[in-house]
Amino acid sequence: MEAILAARLACSVQDCVEPCVARGYCNTHYRKFMYHGDPLAGRTKKPAKKGEPLRWLLDHVAHADKDECLTWPFSRFQNGYGLIVKDGASYGAHRYMCELVSGEPPTPEHVAAHSCNKGRDGCVNPHHLRWATSQENTLDRFDHGTMPTGSASHFAKLTPEQVSEIRKIGRSRTQRDLAKIYGVCKSTIGYIVRGENWATS
Repeated sequence: MEAILAARLACSVQDCVEPCVARGYCNTHYRKFMYHGDPLAGRTKKPAKKGEPLRWLLDHVAHADKDECLTWPFSRFQNGYGLIVKDGASYGAHRYMCELVSGEPPTPEHVAAHSCNKGRDGCVNPHHLRWATSQENTLDRFDHGTMPTGSASHFAKLTPEQVSEIRKIGRSRTQRDLAKIYGVCKSTIGYIVRGENWATS
């Protein structure tokens, strides 16, 4: 009986003896499962040696393949972008690669934009990177179809059903009245009535 109880209380991952905290996993494997969808995901090798990530970037500045993404093999930020540490500060590996290839950004506000739209997959291919303003980068996301709009946006206050209602009654009531009813600004109502900037994705 004690062996059965001990088996239930241990993590379900093979050879893991840590106590189970949720969904049959220990804390470490549960967090990996929640973040990656796989309890075995994440780091599977030793951390990089000091200077190794920078040497890797320097070795790949002249990367020949213009089409395929060049995936960052080291640490990453939680959003998937490659992470490099220089002088104790963390930087985006894609931004560092862009600096190596294209020089300093035109302004501090410029971002290293991906033409491949695979930054979250760790792409650092120098042929896929360029300096862009935040606005240009946002337009790229629209072009790639990865910019959340409408109810998919984390800023959304309206449901697709509410948007449909607004479109149906939009011409019979003032935008000011509709804005008060739905708790959004008047310009949002205008965009919805005209069919601009609000997709029901």
